[in-house]
Amino acid sequence: MNTRWLLRFIAIPALIGGMLLAAGPNTPSTATQEPDAAQHQWWRQRGERTAAFFNMTEAQKHAAKTALVEARNSSKATRDELKQVNRELFQAIKTNDTAKIQNLSAKEGTLIGQVMVPGNNALAKIYSSMTPAQRAKADQNPMRFHELMGLGAEHNRAHPTT
Repeated sequence: MNTRWLLRFIAIPALIGGMLLAAGPNTPSTATQEPDAAQHQWWRQRGERTAAFFNMTEAQKHAAKTALVEARNSSKATRDELKQVNRELFQAIKTNDTAKIQNLSAKEGTLIGQVMVPGNNALAKIYSSMTPAQRAKADQNPMRFHELMGLGAEHNRAHPTT
C-alpha cells in the first residue's frame, strides 16, 4: 500500500517533471539565454518581502545575498550535470530503456540533493546571524524563512527543479 502511494504521488510526478525539464525549448540558443528580467524581479521582490517580514537589517540582507550567491555559484557544475542527466533521461524515456531510466533517475535524485546542500548551508548561515526575535519568527514560519532564497535572485535562476 505505501509503495503504491509512493509510486502514484511522488515517483510518477517526479519522472514526468524530469521529462518536461529535459524536453526544454527546441532551439539551443534559448537554453543558453538568461531567464527574463520579470522572473528575476519576482524572486528578488519575494526575497525582499521576506527580509522585511523578518525585520532584517541592511547588513543582514547583504550578508544573506552574499551567502546565497556563493551557494548558487558553488553548485553550478552540479546543476549543469543535472541538466545533462535530465536530457539523457528524456532520451531513455523516449526509447523505453528501463534500465537506463532507473540508473538515471537514481543519479538525478543524488544530484538534486547535491544542488540543495549549498543553499541549505547558506540558510543555516543566515539563521545563525538572526536575532532571537527573528529566529522565533523563522521557527514559527519555516516556509517563509526558505523564501529568503529570493534575496540572491538577481544573480541566479535557471531551475528545478526546482
